[in-house]
Amino acid sequence: QSLDNIAVRRLYIQLRVDDKRLAGAECAPVLVQSQPLRSFAIRLQFFIEVEVSNDTPLLIKPYLNVAAICERHILEPDGALTLFRIVDRFTVAGTTDEFPPGVVLQFEVVTCFRSGNYRGRLELNLASIDPGMHVMSQINIPLVFEGDDERFTNTYGTVKMEVKEEGLHWIIVKLAGEEQTRIPFRVVYQRQPTVVTGG
Repeated sequence: QSLDNIAVRRLYIQLRVDDKRLAGAECAPVLVQSQPLRSFAIRLQFFIEVEVSNDTPLLIKPYLNVAAICERHILEPDGALTLFRIVDRFTVAGTTDEFPPGVVLQFEVVTCFRSGNYRGRLELNLASIDPGMHVMSQINIPLVFEGDDERFTNTYGTVKMEVKEEGLHWIIVKLAGEEQTRIPFRVVYQRQPTVVTGG
């Protein structure tokens, strides 16, 4: 088909929400006689910044990439994150029948989120839960997301936690008040043998 008599038309794209015009864009397609007539797919990507609270649902969400308990980590110069000894069990040794008082565990909690399409600030909450599902401690960490799919936001820090009993414990990870995941770890008490020497 000859393109001599085909006029170049302007393409106008308009974004409307609830019958209200929010944005528009105009472009002019270029047709070349030596090339066949083709159809093209147009991909539109929109970003929006919103204020988020516990009463407002988070519709555009970052993606949780990593949530782990480990012994230590290394943040490489190129931004790569390396974790060492990811653990889910701690053994407490003692010489009595009962779980000893004053036991403090030390480990690192690492989380990594990908921004997705979200831009803005959100609050990360990490809460430690005992086997009776009681909150032992919690911390709030402000995070900034830049809105590119692959951009990541890492949090890592050393946690010192006093445990009073054996059993299954949890670290609950919440973002903007919404639970993202739970990191389980088990505390096991092991009584050490007592050596009795004869007189």
